[in-house]
Amino acid sequence: GWCRPMKAIILASQRSGSTFLAKCLNSHPQIRCPNVELFLPTDWADRLRFVWQAGGQLERYFTQGLIPSVVINAHRTSKPAWASGDELNDREMAPVMMTKIMHNQMLGCPSLHRYVLSHNDIRVIHLRRANLLKQHVSNMLTRRSTELSRPPHATEPVRAAAIRIRPQLAIWHMRLVRALHNWYSRRLSRHPMIEVVYETLIEANRLSDEASTLICNLLDLEPEPLGADLVKVNPDSLRDIVTNYDELVQALAGTEFEEFLE
Repeated sequence: GWCRPMKAIILASQRSGSTFLAKCLNSHPQIRCPNVELFLPTDWADRLRFVWQAGGQLERYFTQGLIPSVVINAHRTSKPAWASGDELNDREMAPVMMTKIMHNQMLGCPSLHRYVLSHNDIRVIHLRRANLLKQHVSNMLTRRSTELSRPPHATEPVRAAAIRIRPQLAIWHMRLVRALHNWYSRRLSRHPMIEVVYETLIEANRLSDEASTLICNLLDLEPEPLGADLVKVNPDSLRDIVTNYDELVQALAGTEFEEFLE
């Protein structure tokens, strides 16, 4: 049996595969990892309270299985929420209690940042995407998901969409994503932590055997097949997504991101 659940987080940046990974891990019978993402409430009073209480809220989730009430209320009123669908259970415990947190959300919530860094018993799956350019393009598409009438995540194929990418914004964003990942890798070096890469994480609609074994070893669990019902929403080729691809090629030539071009 188990007395105190293990605490664990997926730490990542947006559009790096964290939703797919969370759903895969939640399929393990000994892991609770709802499709949770720490957004700030749109109401300013709720936002200020949540920013300074987020560390305590995370502790209550780890130890009692409680999702913050402000998040549940936000979900019910169609505002940004910390969980989705029927995953907003008031109390549900498992041997491993896990959630996903984004780098920028850690920085934006001082109490959350302090809580995670000061608790060396929290096990960390540090996820990154090798192709930062594809990650940036995916981010831009997600920001326009309502306008483009396509969801950021889907269980069935969706129609392709293409957008114009601002080269200098792309360069700035890729440098920021890389810097945040490297900074948190150093800050969390005393935590039990593994680094996983999106491109080698997934095989079809499940985790690769290597990734599943690596993660289950971190969590002291027996490896088993872990999958999710999500499908890719963007084509593999950047030429099919970026309308000004040739302009982007010229702007990235000679930079550290040139390798991400096709």
